Amino acid sequence: MRQTTKKHIGHITNKEVAHLLRTIAAAHLIKNENRFRIIAYQNAADAVEYLPREIYNIWKDGKLEEVQGIGAVITDALDEYFRKGRSTHFDRVKKGIPETVFELMKVPTLGPKKAYKLVTTLNLTSAKDLFVKLKKAAEKNKIANIPTFGKKSQEGILESLQRYEGHEGKHQRIPFSQAHKIAMEILDYLKSNENVQRVDILGSLRRKSSTIGDIDIAVICRRNTEKDVVNYFINYSKKKSLINSGAKKASIMIVPNIRVDLRVQDAKSYGSMLQYFTGNKDHNIKLREYALKKGYSLSEYGIKDLKSKDKKILEFPTEQKFYNFLGLEYIPPEVRQGRDEIVKARIRANQKT
Repeated sequence: MRQTTKKHIGHITNKEVAHLLRTIAAAHLIKNENRFRIIAYQNAADAVEYLPREIYNIWKDGKLEEVQGIGAVITDALDEYFRKGRSTHFDRVKKGIPETVFELMKVPTLGPKKAYKLVTTLNLTSAKDLFVKLKKAAEKNKIANIPTFGKKSQEGILESLQRYEGHEGKHQRIPFSQAHKIAMEILDYLKSNENVQRVDILGSLRRKSSTIGDIDIAVICRRNTEKDVVNYFINYSKKKSLINSGAKKASIMIVPNIRVDLRVQDAKSYGSMLQYFTGNKDHNIKLREYALKKGYSLSEYGIKDLKSKDKKILEFPTEQKFYNFLGLEYIPPEVRQGRDEIVKARIRANQKT
Protein backbone atom coordinates (compact mmCIF):
# COMPACT_ATOMS: atom_id res chain seq x y z
CA MET A 1 0.00 0.00 0.00
CA ARG A 2 1.35 3.43 -0.96
CA GLN A 3 2.17 5.86 1.82
CA THR A 4 0.86 9.41 1.44
CA THR A 5 1.79 12.62 3.19
CA LYS A 6 -0.30 15.21 4.99
CA LYS A 7 0.82 17.97 2.61
CA HIS A 8 -0.78 17.69 -0.81
CA ILE A 9 -2.51 19.72 -3.55
CA GLY A 10 -6.08 19.61 -2.28
CA HIS A 11 -9.15 18.18 -3.96
CA ILE A 12 -9.09 17.54 -7.70
CA THR A 13 -11.97 16.00 -9.64
CA ASN A 14 -11.93 12.87 -11.80
CA LYS A 15 -12.68 15.05 -14.82
CA GLU A 16 -9.56 17.14 -14.14
CA VAL A 17 -7.37 14.08 -13.64
CA ALA A 18 -8.75 12.49 -16.82
CA HIS A 19 -7.92 15.67 -18.75
CA LEU A 20 -4.41 15.64 -17.29
CA LEU A 21 -3.88 12.05 -18.44
CA ARG A 22 -5.21 12.88 -21.90
CA THR A 23 -2.70 15.73 -22.17
CA ILE A 24 0.09 13.22 -21.55
CA ALA A 25 -1.35 10.91 -24.21
CA ALA A 26 -1.53 13.93 -26.53
CA ALA A 27 2.09 14.85 -25.84
CA HIS A 28 3.19 11.32 -26.78
CA LEU A 29 1.05 11.54 -29.93
CA ILE A 30 2.46 14.92 -30.98
CA LYS A 31 5.99 13.59 -30.53
CA ASN A 32 5.11 10.45 -32.53
CA GLU A 33 6.14 8.19 -29.68
CA ASN A 34 5.22 4.58 -28.94
CA ARG A 35 1.50 4.07 -29.61
CA PHE A 36 1.19 1.68 -26.66
CA ARG A 37 2.09 4.55 -24.31
CA ILE A 38 -0.61 6.66 -25.93
CA ILE A 39 -3.17 3.87 -25.52
CA ALA A 40 -2.12 3.34 -21.88
CA TYR A 41 -2.78 6.97 -20.98
CA GLN A 42 -6.03 7.11 -22.95
CA ASN A 43 -7.26 3.97 -21.17
CA ALA A 44 -6.19 5.37 -17.80
CA ALA A 45 -8.07 8.61 -18.53
CA ASP A 46 -11.23 6.65 -19.38
CA ALA A 47 -10.84 4.53 -16.24
CA VAL A 48 -10.53 7.62 -14.03
CA GLU A 49 -13.35 9.57 -15.66
CA TYR A 50 -15.91 6.82 -15.04
CA LEU A 51 -14.85 5.79 -11.54
CA PRO A 52 -17.81 5.72 -9.15
CA ARG A 53 -15.61 7.44 -6.54
CA GLU A 54 -13.18 10.38 -6.75
CA ILE A 55 -9.67 9.10 -7.47
CA TYR A 56 -8.21 11.78 -5.19
CA ASN A 57 -10.06 10.25 -2.24
CA ILE A 58 -8.91 6.78 -3.28
CA TRP A 59 -5.33 8.10 -3.23
CA LYS A 60 -5.84 9.62 0.24
CA ASP A 61 -6.92 6.19 1.44
CA GLY A 62 -3.68 4.74 0.08
CA LYS A 63 -5.49 2.55 -2.47
CA LEU A 64 -4.43 4.15 -5.76
CA GLU A 65 -2.70 0.94 -6.87
CA GLU A 66 -6.03 -0.90 -6.66
CA VAL A 67 -7.64 1.17 -9.45
CA GLN A 68 -8.15 -1.00 -12.53
CA GLY A 69 -6.78 0.30 -15.84
CA ILE A 70 -3.90 2.35 -14.41
CA GLY A 71 -0.38 0.91 -14.69
CA ALA A 72 2.53 1.30 -12.27
CA VAL A 73 4.22 4.20 -14.12
CA ILE A 74 1.03 6.26 -14.22
CA THR A 75 0.22 5.36 -10.61
CA ASP A 76 3.63 6.64 -9.45
CA ALA A 77 3.25 9.83 -11.48
CA LEU A 78 -0.22 10.49 -10.08
CA ASP A 79 0.99 9.85 -6.54
CA GLU A 80 3.68 12.50 -6.96
CA TYR A 81 1.17 14.86 -8.61
CA PHE A 82 -1.31 14.53 -5.74
CA ARG A 83 1.48 15.09 -3.18
CA LYS A 84 3.31 17.97 -4.85
CA GLY A 85 0.93 19.48 -7.39
CA ARG A 86 3.19 18.38 -10.24
CA SER A 87 4.88 15.26 -11.55
CA THR A 88 8.47 14.99 -12.78
CA HIS A 89 7.37 12.31 -15.25
CA PHE A 90 4.46 14.36 -16.62
CA ASP A 91 6.66 17.46 -16.95
CA ARG A 92 9.28 15.50 -18.86
CA VAL A 93 6.72 14.11 -21.32
CA LYS A 94 5.17 17.55 -21.95
CA LYS A 95 8.50 19.34 -22.29
CA GLY A 96 8.75 21.35 -25.50
CA ILE A 97 4.99 21.52 -26.06
CA PRO A 98 3.27 24.85 -25.20
CA GLU A 99 0.63 24.55 -22.47
CA THR A 100 -1.81 26.34 -24.76
CA VAL A 101 -1.94 23.19 -26.92
CA PHE A 102 -3.55 21.31 -24.05
CA GLU A 103 -5.95 24.18 -23.36
CA LEU A 104 -7.12 24.15 -27.00
CA MET A 105 -7.76 20.42 -26.74
CA LYS A 106 -10.68 21.22 -24.41
CA VAL A 107 -12.53 22.56 -27.45
CA PRO A 108 -14.64 19.89 -29.21
CA THR A 109 -13.12 18.62 -32.53
CA LEU A 110 -9.61 19.94 -31.72
CA GLY A 111 -7.27 16.98 -31.37
CA PRO A 112 -3.61 17.11 -30.28
CA LYS A 113 -1.98 17.53 -33.68
CA LYS A 114 -4.52 20.05 -34.92
CA ALA A 115 -4.20 22.06 -31.67
CA TYR A 116 -0.39 21.92 -31.91
CA LYS A 117 -0.44 23.16 -35.50
CA LEU A 118 -2.74 26.06 -34.61
CA VAL A 119 -0.58 27.08 -31.65
CA THR A 120 2.72 26.93 -33.52
CA THR A 121 1.46 28.48 -36.77
CA LEU A 122 -0.54 31.31 -35.17
CA ASN A 123 1.92 31.78 -32.28
CA LEU A 124 -0.74 31.16 -29.63
CA THR A 125 1.74 30.67 -26.79
CA SER A 126 -0.01 32.82 -24.18
CA ALA A 127 -2.93 31.41 -22.20
CA LYS A 128 -4.31 34.92 -21.75
CA ASP A 129 -7.19 35.50 -24.20
CA LEU A 130 -6.22 32.26 -26.00
CA PHE A 131 -9.70 31.52 -27.28
CA VAL A 132 -10.31 35.16 -28.19
CA LYS A 133 -7.13 35.19 -30.28
CA LEU A 134 -8.06 31.95 -32.02
CA LYS A 135 -11.52 33.28 -32.76
CA LYS A 136 -10.06 36.47 -34.25
CA ALA A 137 -7.67 34.41 -36.38
CA ALA A 138 -10.63 32.46 -37.75
CA GLU A 139 -12.61 35.64 -38.41
CA LYS A 140 -9.63 37.03 -40.35
CA ASN A 141 -9.48 33.82 -42.42
CA LYS A 142 -6.02 32.91 -41.08
CA ILE A 143 -6.94 29.34 -40.16
CA ALA A 144 -8.32 28.58 -43.63
CA ASN A 145 -4.91 29.41 -45.11
CA ILE A 146 -3.04 26.88 -42.94
CA PRO A 147 -2.16 23.73 -44.96
CA THR A 148 -4.60 20.81 -44.35
CA PHE A 149 -7.19 23.11 -42.68
CA GLY A 150 -9.26 25.06 -45.23
CA LYS A 151 -12.48 27.08 -45.01
CA LYS A 152 -14.75 24.25 -43.82
CA SER A 153 -12.36 23.36 -41.01
CA GLN A 154 -12.18 27.03 -40.02
CA GLU A 155 -15.98 27.24 -39.83
CA GLY A 156 -16.05 24.10 -37.70
CA ILE A 157 -13.47 25.52 -35.29
CA LEU A 158 -15.45 28.76 -34.94
CA GLU A 159 -18.60 26.78 -34.17
CA SER A 160 -16.78 24.59 -31.64
CA LEU A 161 -15.33 27.67 -29.93
CA GLN A 162 -18.77 29.22 -29.56
CA ARG A 163 -20.09 25.98 -28.14
CA TYR A 164 -17.20 25.64 -25.70
CA GLU A 165 -17.36 29.23 -24.49
CA GLY A 166 -21.12 29.00 -24.05
CA HIS A 167 -20.99 25.93 -21.83
CA GLU A 168 -17.66 25.87 -20.02
CA GLY A 169 -18.29 25.73 -16.30
CA LYS A 170 -22.09 25.87 -16.77
CA HIS A 171 -23.00 22.52 -18.24
CA GLN A 172 -23.89 19.37 -16.33
CA ARG A 173 -23.94 15.90 -17.86
CA ILE A 174 -27.02 13.77 -17.35
CA PRO A 175 -27.50 9.96 -17.22
CA PHE A 176 -27.88 8.16 -20.56
CA SER A 177 -31.41 6.94 -19.78
CA GLN A 178 -32.65 10.47 -19.08
CA ALA A 179 -30.96 11.92 -22.18
CA HIS A 180 -32.24 9.09 -24.38
CA LYS A 181 -35.83 9.67 -23.26
CA ILE A 182 -35.56 13.40 -24.00
CA ALA A 183 -33.93 12.74 -27.39
CA MET A 184 -36.63 10.25 -28.43
CA GLU A 185 -39.31 12.85 -27.72
CA ILE A 186 -37.50 15.35 -29.97
CA LEU A 187 -37.00 12.73 -32.69
CA ASP A 188 -40.72 11.90 -32.62
CA TYR A 189 -41.48 15.60 -32.91
CA LEU A 190 -39.18 15.99 -35.94
CA LYS A 191 -40.53 12.85 -37.62
CA SER A 192 -44.02 14.32 -37.48
CA ASN A 193 -42.88 16.97 -39.98
CA GLU A 194 -43.74 15.81 -43.52
CA ASN A 195 -40.49 17.25 -44.91
CA VAL A 196 -38.26 15.15 -42.63
CA GLN A 197 -37.10 11.92 -44.28
CA ARG A 198 -34.64 10.59 -41.71
CA VAL A 199 -33.54 11.52 -38.17
CA ASP A 200 -30.60 10.20 -36.11
CA ILE A 201 -28.99 11.00 -32.79
CA LEU A 202 -25.26 11.76 -32.79
CA GLY A 203 -22.40 12.14 -30.32
CA SER A 204 -22.11 10.48 -26.93
CA LEU A 205 -25.81 9.57 -26.94
CA ARG A 206 -25.40 7.51 -30.12
CA ARG A 207 -22.30 5.88 -28.60
CA LYS A 208 -24.40 5.02 -25.52
CA SER A 209 -22.05 6.73 -23.08
CA SER A 210 -23.03 6.51 -19.42
CA THR A 211 -23.48 10.28 -19.15
CA ILE A 212 -24.48 12.80 -21.83
CA GLY A 213 -23.71 16.49 -22.29
CA ASP A 214 -25.48 17.96 -25.30
CA ILE A 215 -28.00 16.17 -27.50
CA ASP A 216 -26.98 16.21 -31.18
CA ILE A 217 -29.43 15.36 -33.96
CA ALA A 218 -28.96 14.83 -37.70
CA VAL A 219 -31.69 15.15 -40.31
CA ILE A 220 -32.27 14.45 -44.00
CA CYS A 221 -35.18 16.43 -45.42
CA ARG A 222 -36.89 16.99 -48.74
CA ARG A 223 -35.05 19.20 -51.18
CA ASN A 224 -35.34 22.95 -50.54
CA THR A 225 -37.14 22.46 -47.21
CA GLU A 226 -34.09 22.88 -44.96
CA LYS A 227 -35.18 26.29 -43.69
CA ASP A 228 -38.68 25.03 -42.91
CA VAL A 229 -37.30 22.07 -40.95
CA VAL A 230 -34.93 24.30 -38.97
CA ASN A 231 -37.81 26.68 -38.14
CA TYR A 232 -39.93 23.70 -37.08
CA PHE A 233 -37.12 22.51 -34.78
CA ILE A 234 -36.60 25.88 -33.06
CA ASN A 235 -40.32 26.06 -32.29
CA TYR A 236 -40.21 22.87 -30.22
CA SER A 237 -42.67 23.21 -27.33
CA LYS A 238 -40.07 22.49 -24.61
CA LYS A 239 -37.62 25.07 -25.91
CA LYS A 240 -36.29 27.28 -23.15
CA SER A 241 -34.24 29.61 -25.34
CA LEU A 242 -32.78 29.91 -28.85
CA ILE A 243 -28.97 29.76 -28.99
CA ASN A 244 -28.50 30.18 -32.73
CA SER A 245 -30.19 29.41 -36.03
CA GLY A 246 -28.90 29.16 -39.60
CA ALA A 247 -29.83 27.78 -43.00
CA LYS A 248 -29.01 24.15 -42.16
CA LYS A 249 -28.42 24.04 -38.42
CA ALA A 250 -29.73 25.40 -35.16
CA SER A 251 -29.23 25.10 -31.41
CA ILE A 252 -31.77 25.46 -28.64
CA MET A 253 -31.77 25.10 -24.86
CA ILE A 254 -34.60 22.95 -23.55
CA VAL A 255 -36.04 22.24 -20.11
CA PRO A 256 -34.41 21.50 -17.67
CA ASN A 257 -31.14 22.95 -19.05
CA ILE A 258 -29.96 20.84 -21.98
CA ARG A 259 -28.55 22.05 -25.28
CA VAL A 260 -29.89 20.40 -28.43
CA ASP A 261 -28.12 20.85 -31.76
CA LEU A 262 -29.73 20.08 -35.13
CA ARG A 263 -27.84 19.55 -38.40
CA VAL A 264 -29.46 19.11 -41.79
CA GLN A 265 -27.36 17.24 -44.34
CA ASP A 266 -27.81 16.12 -47.95
CA ALA A 267 -28.56 12.41 -48.33
CA LYS A 268 -25.51 11.88 -50.57
CA SER A 269 -23.07 12.86 -47.79
CA TYR A 270 -25.16 11.87 -44.76
CA GLY A 271 -22.92 8.91 -43.87
CA SER A 272 -19.86 11.16 -43.65
CA MET A 273 -21.65 13.53 -41.29
CA LEU A 274 -22.94 10.69 -39.10
CA GLN A 275 -19.40 9.38 -38.71
CA TYR A 276 -17.84 12.78 -38.03
CA PHE A 277 -20.29 13.91 -35.34
CA THR A 278 -20.69 10.54 -33.63
CA GLY A 279 -17.06 10.56 -32.45
CA ASN A 280 -15.65 9.98 -30.02
CA LYS A 281 -12.86 12.53 -30.33
CA ASP A 282 -10.05 10.01 -29.84
CA HIS A 283 -11.55 7.67 -32.43
CA ASN A 284 -11.82 10.44 -35.00
CA ILE A 285 -8.24 11.55 -34.37
CA LYS A 286 -6.95 8.03 -34.94
CA LEU A 287 -9.16 7.61 -38.01
CA ARG A 288 -7.83 10.86 -39.49
CA GLU A 289 -4.24 9.73 -38.92
CA TYR A 290 -5.00 6.35 -40.48
CA ALA A 291 -6.60 8.06 -43.51
CA LEU A 292 -3.71 10.51 -43.92
CA LYS A 293 -1.28 7.61 -44.21
CA LYS A 294 -3.39 6.39 -47.13
CA GLY A 295 -3.42 9.86 -48.70
CA TYR A 296 -6.90 10.95 -47.63
CA SER A 297 -8.33 13.83 -45.61
CA LEU A 298 -11.59 13.35 -43.69
CA SER A 299 -14.39 15.82 -42.93
CA GLU A 300 -18.12 15.88 -42.21
CA TYR A 301 -18.67 16.22 -45.96
CA GLY A 302 -16.70 13.18 -47.10
CA ILE A 303 -13.19 12.03 -47.98
CA LYS A 304 -10.76 14.13 -49.99
CA ASP A 305 -8.14 12.34 -52.09
CA LEU A 306 -4.98 14.35 -51.43
CA LYS A 307 -3.20 12.54 -54.27
CA SER A 308 -5.64 13.72 -56.97
CA LYS A 309 -5.13 17.02 -58.79
CA ASP A 310 -8.63 18.41 -58.19
CA LYS A 311 -8.80 17.07 -54.61
CA LYS A 312 -12.50 16.39 -55.09
CA ILE A 313 -14.47 15.35 -52.01
CA LEU A 314 -15.90 11.83 -52.28
CA GLU A 315 -19.35 11.64 -50.68
CA PHE A 316 -20.86 8.73 -48.79
CA PRO A 317 -24.57 8.22 -48.06
CA THR A 318 -23.87 5.62 -45.34
CA GLU A 319 -21.25 5.12 -42.66
CA GLN A 320 -20.69 1.57 -43.88
CA LYS A 321 -19.55 2.83 -47.28
CA PHE A 322 -17.41 5.49 -45.56
CA TYR A 323 -15.50 2.93 -43.46
CA ASN A 324 -15.35 0.37 -46.26
CA PHE A 325 -13.74 2.90 -48.61
CA LEU A 326 -10.91 3.25 -46.08
CA GLY A 327 -10.40 -0.51 -46.06
CA LEU A 328 -12.19 -1.00 -42.74
CA GLU A 329 -15.12 -3.05 -41.61
CA TYR A 330 -17.98 -0.93 -40.25
CA ILE A 331 -17.29 0.09 -36.63
CA PRO A 332 -20.41 0.36 -34.42
CA PRO A 333 -20.80 3.72 -32.58
CA GLU A 334 -20.46 2.28 -29.07
CA VAL A 335 -17.06 0.76 -30.00
CA ARG A 336 -15.57 4.04 -31.22
CA GLN A 337 -13.36 4.76 -28.22
CA GLY A 338 -10.00 5.54 -29.81
CA ARG A 339 -8.41 2.30 -28.65
CA ASP A 340 -7.67 -0.58 -31.04
CA GLU A 341 -11.01 -0.69 -32.90
CA ILE A 342 -9.52 0.65 -36.16
CA VAL A 343 -6.78 -1.98 -36.20
CA LYS A 344 -9.35 -4.72 -35.56
CA ALA A 345 -11.69 -3.34 -38.25
CA ARG A 346 -8.84 -3.41 -40.79
CA ILE A 347 -7.95 -7.00 -39.88
CA ARG A 348 -11.59 -8.11 -40.21
CA ALA A 349 -11.92 -6.33 -43.57
CA ASN A 350 -8.74 -8.03 -44.86
CA GLN A 351 -10.02 -11.43 -43.77
CA LYS A 352 -13.12 -10.96 -45.94
CA THR A 353 -11.15 -10.16 -49.12
